[in-house]
Amino acid sequence: MTASARTNPLLATGLAVVLTGGTLAAAAPAQAQPGSASAAAVVAAKAVSSSTTVEVSSATVEFGAPVTAVAEVATTSGTPAGEVTFVVGGLATKVAVSAGVATLRIRDAVRGLNTVSATFTPSDTTTYEGSAASPTSFTVTKADTTTRLRVSGKRVGEGTSATVMAIGFHRTVPNGKARLVLRRVGQDGILQRRQGKLGAGSRGFTLGKLDRGRYTAVVRYLGDDNHRRSKMVKSFFVRR
Repeated sequence: MTASARTNPLLATGLAVVLTGGTLAAAAPAQAQPGSASAAAVVAAKAVSSSTTVEVSSATVEFGAPVTAVAEVATTSGTPAGEVTFVVGGLATKVAVSAGVATLRIRDAVRGLNTVSATFTPSDTTTYEGSAASPTSFTVTKADTTTRLRVSGKRVGEGTSATVMAIGFHRTVPNGKARLVLRRVGQDGILQRRQGKLGAGSRGFTLGKLDRGRYTAVVRYLGDDNHRRSKMVKSFFVRR
């Protein structure tokens, strides 16, 4: 065997094994040079960063009105797949990202200030990094209502009854109390006064047997934490 250096490829395991002057020596592999194919592979292995933003369709809405939250995910390369987790009032909802956008329709948000956060989680975490948006918010105010009155038993000798209904403008069901004041036309003073709590948005009152004549009922819904007050006046006639 000569004194010249020889490399045995069968013994190379990441380090080159060199026989020099009868002595085994380990030599470190050459470092990848910038611009080489091996250096490009290292760069390609790094996940692409992402950024997420979130906006809401309105800064102020009435109770029961829907709000739309839109999250947009951007990257420096390609369009990532994955999902956005929206959190509104402590409730988390996951929505798939399509063409860089995830949309959530929010209903029944509580009255007051509501904060919306959005966090993107990529399907392939080796290709893209996740990101979180700066939170945004919207405010829910009381909803308008309308009050209706239905009167039955409008003949002398029959028992007359009245049903008060309060209806939220956004298909919500008001709670709270309703008040009914009954007067007979042409007669001074209040004939009857009734008040009670609504159940499923309505309240019935028994007015008893009324004499023949025209009556006026003033009905007020007194509101609750989520609904504004409303009022209506209705006249009806009791016949023989």
